[in-house]
Amino acid sequence: MRFLALGPVGVVTSGRRVTLARGQQRTILALLLAGDGEIVSADRLVDALWGSSPPYTARKSLQSHVSRLRHQLLSLAPGEPTPLKSAPDGYRLDLTVHEFDARMFRDLLGQAKRSRDPREKLALLDQAESCWDGPAFGDLATHPGLTSAARHLDQQREAAAADRIDALLALGRHDETLQTLPRVVEAEPFDERAHGQLMRAFVAAGRRAAALATFQEVQTRLRDELGVDPSPELRGLHEEILRQDTVPPPPPLSPTTPPAESTRRSDPLLGRDRDIEILSTWLRSASLVTLTGPGGIGKTRLAERLVEHTAATWRDGVIPCALAHVRDAEGVGGALITALAIQPSGGQSVTDALVSGLGDRHLLLLLDNCEHVLEALTPHVAAIVAGCPGVTVLATSRERLRLSNERVWPVTPLGVPSEGAPTADVLATPAGSLFRMRAQAVDPAFRLSDTNAGAVAELCRRLDGMPLAIELAAARTRALAPAALVERLNQRFAVLAGGPRHEGGRHRTLEAVVAWSYDLLAADEADLFDRLAVFAGAAPLQAIEAVCADSHLPTWKIAGLLGELVDKSMVVAQHDGDDLRYRLLDT
Repeated sequence: MRFLALGPVGVVTSGRRVTLARGQQRTILALLLAGDGEIVSADRLVDALWGSSPPYTARKSLQSHVSRLRHQLLSLAPGEPTPLKSAPDGYRLDLTVHEFDARMFRDLLGQAKRSRDPREKLALLDQAESCWDGPAFGDLATHPGLTSAARHLDQQREAAAADRIDALLALGRHDETLQTLPRVVEAEPFDERAHGQLMRAFVAAGRRAAALATFQEVQTRLRDELGVDPSPELRGLHEEILRQDTVPPPPPLSPTTPPAESTRRSDPLLGRDRDIEILSTWLRSASLVTLTGPGGIGKTRLAERLVEHTAATWRDGVIPCALAHVRDAEGVGGALITALAIQPSGGQSVTDALVSGLGDRHLLLLLDNCEHVLEALTPHVAAIVAGCPGVTVLATSRERLRLSNERVWPVTPLGVPSEGAPTADVLATPAGSLFRMRAQAVDPAFRLSDTNAGAVAELCRRLDGMPLAIELAAARTRALAPAALVERLNQRFAVLAGGPRHEGGRHRTLEAVVAWSYDLLAADEADLFDRLAVFAGAAPLQAIEAVCADSHLPTWKIAGLLGELVDKSMVVAQHDGDDLRYRLLDT
């Protein structure tokens, strides 16, 4: 027996399709199919069938409907195993013995995603499309208990259609894509992937001006209506087209295809093994995990490695949403619906669209660089966490999101060499090893030796074990010896510049890293931060209150403001026995 949900709900047996009679039995079958072989609790079935005011006989009525459905299925295939199984707290369909068209569709999609041959990929995607016979769950798609499952299947179908366009472009069949893509971008005006495909198709057809005009249109629409810029991928494609004359750009790999080994970050993530081990466990059990820490501590890089380490955990994959480029709070919703390819409909709010669009999907949502848009972001995250149990959110931010179910992991500086450490010990620390690795990347002749190990160790200590600061210092070794860098650390903002262009202006210089966080402080927080600069090292709260308080910042305000500065990763709190002392990073 084969169960059908990719169209009207029904079954195929002995080569013929049977659509069950309308009524509660058919709805129960649809709800069990939405469970995809997992147990669907009796409570959930009662809620789906009778809403918030079920009759007092609801449980008995449910048992009766299930019994009738079981007999109906057995009568359709009397010689086959019983497909409807009872469990202590609910019911499920045995989809290991019986077929299910949605599973067949997903299996074909998986094969297509793994294929590197565009012809094979196209054939598999066409076969997957043949599984469909209308909208998912047919006339039951609008049932409250089925809307999220139906939308999820429809989104997978849309993604498969986009993968098919990629395969056609890879095969040089751009004429076919130009017959369908204009309708797609008209129906989904914020779909950046479809716009990128249309740009590629135009270039392949020799219509470079049309490709550039397509980019300008989507850029204007995204900025005016969502308050965001196009994604780095779409901007990169635009620049690629601008640089060429008639040579078409290479066809893109499917977004689900793993990147080529040569494009992956090849260097190890030093000093973070324990972080990865613990956080991987957290992600399997928590709904929201936030990595916090000052700028340049390596939150994004740690999150990327966590994604690599746990990617296989998520049935529906990992979706990254970079927020650093969002210009204002109004652009947050636009960034989320763009990343998730979800469109509000019927007057939905962005939050409602996100919850209904994610539905019962099982995925990891990576929100990177949240600190400047927290007020606008947290309502969306709270709704997703509450309404989408299969979604786990991993956030990076210089302060926590302050939601009740949040687990916070402060990302700490790298271990640094002790004063007077021998060369081997300097190299054995994560900070010393990172310095050598980055220095050799710009100057292959660089060696960590007995003559420069002391200076390297001092650099690592005075740069607080901050990975970005160490990398910026190491990048200068092509022009300045480590000892010369140590002598100039009092002018570190001038010396430690020239960071990676692809990671944005915030990481181009050490000064920009600090300024980004400082500019986000409230006026009183910034004032206290300025006053803390008079302390040469760590100080207890009482000393800070005595030195920093005045009529503008009365003593009673100091503790609360200090707590905010600690939360925002601008001040370090360190234990001193049973007390705490507070200090600024040396930078």
